[in-house]
Amino acid sequence: MRVCWSVKGGVGTTVISAVVALQRSATRHVRLVDLMGDLPATLGIAEPSDQGIGEWLANDAAEETLEHLAIPVNDQLDLLPRGSISTDAHSLTRLKQFAAFPSSREVVVDAGTNVSFVETLLPHTTTSWLVLRPCYLALRRAVSTKLRVDGVILVNEPGRALSKRDVASVLSAPIVAEVEVDPKLARVIDAGLLTSRLPSSMNPLQRAA
Repeated sequence: MRVCWSVKGGVGTTVISAVVALQRSATRHVRLVDLMGDLPATLGIAEPSDQGIGEWLANDAAEETLEHLAIPVNDQLDLLPRGSISTDAHSLTRLKQFAAFPSSREVVVDAGTNVSFVETLLPHTTTSWLVLRPCYLALRRAVSTKLRVDGVILVNEPGRALSKRDVASVLSAPIVAEVEVDPKLARVIDAGLLTSRLPSSMNPLQRAA
């Protein structure tokens, strides 16, 4: 399980999660888990009208019922939508159970900026990717969370003083990919075409471990 998360909103964690899942689904079966609620719009698919993982976390349904909640995105990728989700103790316990389930699919989770979700998932997560812009305030906040970071996906934008070396040094974590802020990507998402027209600026994510 790969968890993508950030310490500040608006960084691009949902888009990065979607792109990682899409790219990896070219060679394997992938399940994309939406804990924040924006993935259907990002992927250009209809908003789910039924329940999502939030409802599953709130009750004691069996693991198998998750299969009925998943929405196909392409032949090898499905989306487990958010539904109505809570961070109460019962839901977080269930999220821990979910993370521990063995899966025949590779799982990519968009945990956004919800620290409770990230803390719950990390003990059962193979990879923790922090999505970060080279911003002093974000870097300071990331250090203060004391959460495990296996790699950083750096979203570069012009004019920042911090380098990737600075970020890697402060977080004691490798930069697994660098992507540029790209207006083409925003236009593709606005047109609902992310699943079929990934800009080349996202190619570095394919080389991430």
